[in-house]
Amino acid sequence: MRNLVILSCAILLLAIWAGYLYSTTYIRNRRAFREEYDFIVVGGGTAGIIVAHEIALHSNFSVLLVEAGGQFGWLSTIPLAATLLQGSSVDWAFKTVPQENVARGLHGKRMCYPRGKGLGGSGQLNYMLHTEAVPEELDKWMEVGGKNWGYESLKCYLLKLYRSGVRCHERFWNSRRFYKTFIDTESSKLSHVVSKATIDLNSRSNSNFTFRLAEYTTKNGRRWSSFDEYLYPSLRRPRFHLMMNTQVQKVVFDGKKRAIGVKIQMESGQKVVRVRKEVILSAGSIQTPHILMVSGIGDQRELQQFNIDVVHDAPHVGKNLFDHLTTPIYVSINESLSVTKEKVLSLKNAMRYFLHGTGIFSNAAIIGMVREKQAPHSLFIFGIGSADEAALRVISNYDMETFNALFPLNANDTQEGFVLIGTCHFPQSRGSIGLRGNSITKTPMINPNFLANISDVQCIRDALKLGMQIVQSKVFQKIGAKIHWPKLKQCRHVTLSEASMPTDEYLECAIRTLSVSGHHPSGTCAIGRVLDNQLRVKGVRKLRVIDGSIFVNPLSAFPNSVIAAIAERASHMILDKYITSEKSENDSESF
Repeated sequence: MRNLVILSCAILLLAIWAGYLYSTTYIRNRRAFREEYDFIVVGGGTAGIIVAHEIALHSNFSVLLVEAGGQFGWLSTIPLAATLLQGSSVDWAFKTVPQENVARGLHGKRMCYPRGKGLGGSGQLNYMLHTEAVPEELDKWMEVGGKNWGYESLKCYLLKLYRSGVRCHERFWNSRRFYKTFIDTESSKLSHVVSKATIDLNSRSNSNFTFRLAEYTTKNGRRWSSFDEYLYPSLRRPRFHLMMNTQVQKVVFDGKKRAIGVKIQMESGQKVVRVRKEVILSAGSIQTPHILMVSGIGDQRELQQFNIDVVHDAPHVGKNLFDHLTTPIYVSINESLSVTKEKVLSLKNAMRYFLHGTGIFSNAAIIGMVREKQAPHSLFIFGIGSADEAALRVISNYDMETFNALFPLNANDTQEGFVLIGTCHFPQSRGSIGLRGNSITKTPMINPNFLANISDVQCIRDALKLGMQIVQSKVFQKIGAKIHWPKLKQCRHVTLSEASMPTDEYLECAIRTLSVSGHHPSGTCAIGRVLDNQLRVKGVRKLRVIDGSIFVNPLSAFPNSVIAAIAERASHMILDKYITSEKSENDSESF
């Protein structure tokens, strides 16, 4: 009863604080809608908001931003509450099809695939982590079709995201930017231990391991996304219109394969909103290819199977899906260094966040990342010692037996510890997005096809071995660090001895049983395959894609910042075409 009272008080204080900082004005659908716009942007996530903002800011063109969801509530502003948003009304709450090579410990072998539904999109739902893009990785895009999208092309826009005064275009410039904050090391003392352990590991093994503190896209302890930085300024512009809680049914084409508008579903029924210049799809790596397919752009055989009129045969739409797979392993410690259920219920911690925007509520408990130089894998440190069992199982889809094996001490509200999360930066496995019907209301088939390539298993296995070395360091042994290798029924056929290093066979079985998505789906409308170098959909006119689906190959960086940079650069490309070019629109378009 005492814990319940404390929790209620804490939530009330957080609600007041978040409500004060979040917004005093509820955003409504803005202004009377027109029958026709210069640009229609589909999807109010990171990319869509930036694209709509930039076009509205630097021109007199009319812009309509269409978002299927509504407005996220105050809870989304609190970093530690990120997991509570998954599976809620602001999440599309997708699930994959049953996986053949992984997810053996999940219900139906299906993974949860959260995607933000509402203004801000997945940028309002994610864990707010930022890492710098690696030049060599972006340059590889140019080798496989992403010409003019290498690091030098994006460098200025990547810098501008987090620095004031950076100008990337001589004509189109504004001061909008994201914010990033290193994790509060005072409240995350575990980071000091990890840093010392990395130094110890390097001295003992003559290796080149680095520990990088987690950086969050937060401001004053609250989530800060494209919703906060870009959408609000756009609402003041008379030619910028916002339509929420409105799902785009499909893109409408004329007989010459030109996009002439979008069909939308409103409470009052369906209607077609026409476009003069372009439709821009920014619905994300799952829904953008889905919209294309139900609009008649996709693999001709699949479209015909569902009685969809083929506008253009584009077999690569929805293919090339890649994502970061993550494998968690729990470690207990005997010092107060992590987030526990007792600390979350503490009125002191709630007040610290309420008054100063610091403490355990100000981040998502990811402490940082350990990586060996140029290695294709890394290890994330998730500083959770104990957490709500029901919530974790819902967002992971673990069955009860697997969850209890993975977190054997979870019943203890004061248990200290952390989770080692191994991941592979450049997975070789490729999946797809498919159709279940000819309507956008039919949830798409999501098949990441994780671990189809055996090299991905080896990559994650190396990351977990790095975790073992970290935990065996002197500094971690001083605080009683102990890896709890889960005793999994799926792995009874392989040897597990906690007194020694687990075998490669056990690690592979654990990876195939415990792994879950890292929530970074990309590549389903890749440049060079589905799109040209101006991000226009090949084979049709007046239709462009700007979101994470355009990625050619995986990046080690968290994708949200790269997507934001791409969105701003692409917006300037569009403005260059329609404002500065003297050529006619038809002359500049190509198939």
